[in-house]
Amino acid sequence: MIQESKKLPEFGNNKWLVVFTAVCSLGLLPLLTYAILIHPPEYDELLHILSARSLSTTGAPAIADGLYTRAQLYTHLIAWVQSFGGDELLMARLPALGFGMLLTSVLTAWVGVRAGWIAGIATAIVFVISPETLHASVLVRFYTFHTLVMALLLILWFEATSWSRSLSTACFLLISSAFLIWLGLQLHELTQITLLAGFSAVLVLLAFDNWQRLVVDLRARPLIWILSFGVVAALMLFLFRWLDVMSLLRGTIPLWSATKANNYAYYVSALSVQLPFIWPLFPLMVVLAFIARPRIAVFCLTTFTVALIVNSIAGQKATRYFYHAFPMLCVLWGLGFQKLLAVVSYEYSRRRGTSFNFSALLFLCLFSLCLVNAHEVKRGLKLVVNKGQMDETLPVRREPDWTLAVDKIGDLATAVDTLVVTSGVKGIYAFGRYDYEMSTTVVQETDTGEEFGLDPRTGRQVIGEADSVQAVIDADGQALFVLEDRMIDQPYSSPRESIAVLKQKCSPIDLTLTESQLSAWLC
Repeated sequence: MIQESKKLPEFGNNKWLVVFTAVCSLGLLPLLTYAILIHPPEYDELLHILSARSLSTTGAPAIADGLYTRAQLYTHLIAWVQSFGGDELLMARLPALGFGMLLTSVLTAWVGVRAGWIAGIATAIVFVISPETLHASVLVRFYTFHTLVMALLLILWFEATSWSRSLSTACFLLISSAFLIWLGLQLHELTQITLLAGFSAVLVLLAFDNWQRLVVDLRARPLIWILSFGVVAALMLFLFRWLDVMSLLRGTIPLWSATKANNYAYYVSALSVQLPFIWPLFPLMVVLAFIARPRIAVFCLTTFTVALIVNSIAGQKATRYFYHAFPMLCVLWGLGFQKLLAVVSYEYSRRRGTSFNFSALLFLCLFSLCLVNAHEVKRGLKLVVNKGQMDETLPVRREPDWTLAVDKIGDLATAVDTLVVTSGVKGIYAFGRYDYEMSTTVVQETDTGEEFGLDPRTGRQVIGEADSVQAVIDADGQALFVLEDRMIDQPYSSPRESIAVLKQKCSPIDLTLTESQLSAWLC
């Protein structure tokens, strides 16, 4: 097996120092997220909150006339947490924050043990200042939990490649892997991509460990190797076509993702926007990580690359769908940064005759000055002091707050014959009811995939097109339309033609002073 490269004089991985940094890393996320922990609820959050309410009262995860069955394990967790009382929204967000904290500590501890405490804390910092981590940690959603499970699975597989082969270790690996895979599949189907990426990384790592032996064997039997490679490649191509992998990855592209579906550089561009200082330095950190800890670097880079390719090909694209692979980027960055610090400190101390520790401290001070001017750190400082406006990578402050409009139209929403909203769960949360959801994207997700189809999550009909809006208006009684401003004139929600019908047939209600970011029409 290829051994890890010899290190320059650097930073040890004293177990107590590693424990100390891992414990300290638990406080990073609460420090950065306390200012945004309370924000208007998002659509996905309310799916869990409302179904958790029903679980507590009826034993079924019901929303209106439907059932929300996705990630029921997490919904049960939310119901249990809410049973302790307190603010419903705050209590429901605490599990995501807790799992994010635990994941930060796990990454810090593992990298600290394998490479050194500087690498561990650098990994943690890159992880927590990411907008996706900050966002996922203040949502009633399963992303931090799922990423924690996937990280534990990948760490287990990496460690297993260096274990002694015995029946007991094989049983432990099998049982632990099976449980983590089962748990991951309960939370998100993206577990399948992690499995593919992790399995590929194990194969590449085994080839890396036995590279010299493979080269000797390749030179001795080149024809056999060429034929074997050809057979394997042909078999993989056959399976790819037989399973129709491309169609599975592309799937039915929802309208909200239509403009991104064919952008195969979407995630590369998104990382550039979210991490404008961290991401451009990533290639350098990968090279340094390979010099410092080649085995971990091989494993993490393979996992990250495979996941990036598969997610980039997939039709549905959003940064949250790539979050399960993000810890691998952070580990590589942490390993690379520690090596950079060691090399620069060693060279400076050798040339200037100073101590290695003084040189390292000097470099950290200079690098910190660069970080203070980096967008990622400025964003984090704003969060810590709760000042300034958040950029678009942290959307929680821009989320429409439907409850602000209750005083203005709450009684009307209860009294009208028909209530139409752009978000069914938000209508229930704010007004206690709704009749139709107006969203061309959700129309695709109904039982028929057509106008007036039933959304299985709520059991209510969904509309979007102008003719459907006209039909609702022409029905007996009064109809109130409550739409989020950001959804107006959007083809994936409330198309321009549908809004034109409302403006022509109905009377607008001014909600500007409520600051709810809503618009309403009474028909």
